[in-house]
Amino acid sequence: MWQTLVDDSSLAIIDSNLVPSNEGVTSSDDGFGPLLENVFYKDQTMAPFATEARKLRTGSIVAPTVIAVGDRAHDNSGAVIT
Repeated sequence: MWQTLVDDSSLAIIDSNLVPSNEGVTSSDDGFGPLLENVFYKDQTMAPFATEARKLRTGSIVAPTVIAVGDRAHDNSGAVIT
């Protein structure tokens, strides 16, 4: 999976904090913005989907395709890794 990100900069992995643990959760525990819909941490698979993110260094908007959710053991505080 990591080599795929290196080879294709249009792909991303999102941090597990951006998705709810299971269905029925409507907001994040810390109150920051809506969570993603139809993607749950407990799921074993997911369909890739397009999203938008702002680059921290430049402020520019990018539109990566999310291909995976990171493991909670390696939480990165809401990051989108491209």
